[in-house]
Amino acid sequence: MIQIEHLSFAYEQRQVLQDISFAVQEGQILSLLGPNGSGKTTLLRCFNKILRPQQGRICLQGQPLEQIPLRHLAKLIGYVPQQESVTFPFSVFETVLMGRRPHVGWRLQPHDLEMVEECLRALHLEHLSQRRVTELSGGERQRVALARALAQEPQVLLLDEPTSSLDLRHQLEVMETVAALVKSRGLTAVLAMHDLNLAARFTDQIVMLHQGQLFCAGQPAAVLTRDNIRTVYGVEADIHRRNGYFFVHPLRCAGAARCGQPSQVCTPNPERRSKIDSLA
Repeated sequence: MIQIEHLSFAYEQRQVLQDISFAVQEGQILSLLGPNGSGKTTLLRCFNKILRPQQGRICLQGQPLEQIPLRHLAKLIGYVPQQESVTFPFSVFETVLMGRRPHVGWRLQPHDLEMVEECLRALHLEHLSQRRVTELSGGERQRVALARALAQEPQVLLLDEPTSSLDLRHQLEVMETVAALVKSRGLTAVLAMHDLNLAARFTDQIVMLHQGQLFCAGQPAAVLTRDNIRTVYGVEADIHRRNGYFFVHPLRCAGAARCGQPSQVCTPNPERRSKIDSLA
């Protein structure tokens, strides 16, 4: 579905991505992991033609991205940035309806309204449909943005930190919704994420970026190892498995030089740690 070949990008003299190559198959969820500044958001923006790579190319269904007209690309790709500025007091319904713009001619069709209602239900936003987006919380606006992207009926979803502003329940709801849509509609989803445990649970493949380069790629169990987390994030961690899932348990910074303070400051209190372990 998506093929990235030797992709490189720089902001003026600052190299952000260097020689990135990997593929995402139809019906898969792929997570882009890496610390701040590793190039995750930049890579998503290259996927969506917001940024143009200096080298390499991205192919969608075998066709180079630069050959796909923007209007047609808007039907293929739904993009949700990490943050959006909200200036106009559109209602939630009107905002999600904007996702139908690539498909709409002179007049709205019944299918357009049906799609908006379906997306509102999928993200549990029906009760907010007439509220203005300027009155919503950050987490609610994030779910509205995802509903708008789904209303495009895309083949590819690009989500930049889709759970960053959400509480624990809505994090799970959004990830479960994305996973269900990928399976039921045969979509492909690429998510830039910081939460390693959500990535481990809900994604099929992980691409881990480090200093703008592809550090490793593969299934979550192969990528999220103690050694990889120590090298890329500078954190010592334990990996636990339970009920078919595995979890990353961060312990402490891997060294004072990485953390900027003595490593014992980053180590959990032993008494508190024992209590946590007893609950696990």
